[in-house]
Amino acid sequence: MFFKKNNSISTRVLGIIVFIPAITFAWNYFLYTGWLYKCTALTFFNLNMLWAPFVLWYVLLMLGEEIKLNYKHLFHLIPFGITFFFEVLLYVQSDEYKYKFLYGIFHGNYPWQLAALNLMLLFQSGGYLAYSYIRIKRYVKSYENSGVAEDRIVTKINWVKTFIQLLIGLDVVAIALSGFVTMEDSAYIYTPLLYDIAFYMVIAGAIRNSTLFSEAGFQKYVAAEKENKEKYLNSSLTQAQIEEFHQKLVTHLLEEKSYLKPELTLKDLSEELAIPQHHLSQLINQKFNKNFFDLINSHRVEEAKARLKNIEKGNLTVEGIGLECGFGSSSAFYRAFKKNTGVTPGQYLKQSEISVS
Repeated sequence: MFFKKNNSISTRVLGIIVFIPAITFAWNYFLYTGWLYKCTALTFFNLNMLWAPFVLWYVLLMLGEEIKLNYKHLFHLIPFGITFFFEVLLYVQSDEYKYKFLYGIFHGNYPWQLAALNLMLLFQSGGYLAYSYIRIKRYVKSYENSGVAEDRIVTKINWVKTFIQLLIGLDVVAIALSGFVTMEDSAYIYTPLLYDIAFYMVIAGAIRNSTLFSEAGFQKYVAAEKENKEKYLNSSLTQAQIEEFHQKLVTHLLEEKSYLKPELTLKDLSEELAIPQHHLSQLINQKFNKNFFDLINSHRVEEAKARLKNIEKGNLTVEGIGLECGFGSSSAFYRAFKKNTGVTPGQYLKQSEISVS
C-alpha cells in the first residue's frame, strides 16, 4: 500500500493506518520475549497517537476533499507531543530505571502514567472516529440531495462508512475491556488480537471494494465524483416534481414503448412527456441511476427477452428481434443484452429452454 511507486495518497495513508498498530504489536512481542530489555531505545518508538489523525485524513481523501497541510494541522499532533514528552523523560533515566520500568509492565506493575496515556489514546481515537463518521453522514446527505447516485461512487462511500463503523466498534470494545481485565492484558493481548483480526478484514475489504487506488485512478475518481456531486446542485427541480415526472415517465414507457424507435433521443422523449430536457436527464440519473441510453437499452432488452421466449412462433432470427426492439445493429443488441443480463441472447435462449423443461 505504501511503497508501490504509483499508489495514491489515500492508499499510502491506509497503509500507515495498518502499519502503526503493527509497531505496537511488535513492541508487545519484544517485551514478552525479553528482547526489549536489551534494546530499550525501542521503547520510545511510539506512533499510536498519530493513528486517529491518519484515519480522519484517509476518510477526507476518500470523500474527495483536497488536504492542504498548514500550521493549523499541528493541533492534531498535541496528543503525540504529550506522549513524546513522557518518552523523553523516560529515555533520560538510567538503564537500571528503564529496565525496572519495563520489567514492572510485564509483571503487573503497570504505571499510572502509562495507563493514563492508553486511556487518552482510546478516547482520542473515539473522538476522531466519531467526527469521521459525522463527516461521512454529511457527505451522504449532500450527495443524496444532489440527485446523483453512481454505483462506483456509492460503493466507495459505503466502504468508508463500513470501515469507520468497524473501527468505532473496536474502540468501544477496547474501552469496555479496560473495565473487565487488567490494563496490561487489555493493552498487550486482547486489543492487539482484535485489531489484528480487524485489519485483515480492512485489507480484504479494501481490495474487494477497489479502494486501493493508483494515483491516476484516484485523481480520476475524485474528479468524476466532484463533477457529479455538483451537477444538479443548483437544480430547480423539487422532490415532488421528481416523483410526478418519474411516474409519468414509467407510465409512458410502459404504454407507448417509445424505446422501440431506434432513433429515439433524449430530446424526443422530453417532447413526448412535456418535461424539460435537463429535468428529464436529472430524473433518469436520480431515480434509475442510469443515463438516458442505458435506461432505454434496458427496456429494449426486457422487450427482447419477452420476444425471445416466443421466437419459435415467429419468423425472426435473434438478430431480427434485436432490431425490432429498437437496436440500431446486431452488435449493439448483443452488447446491451450482455451488459444487462450477464449472458448473450443465445445463452439466454438455452437457459429459458432448460427452465421450461
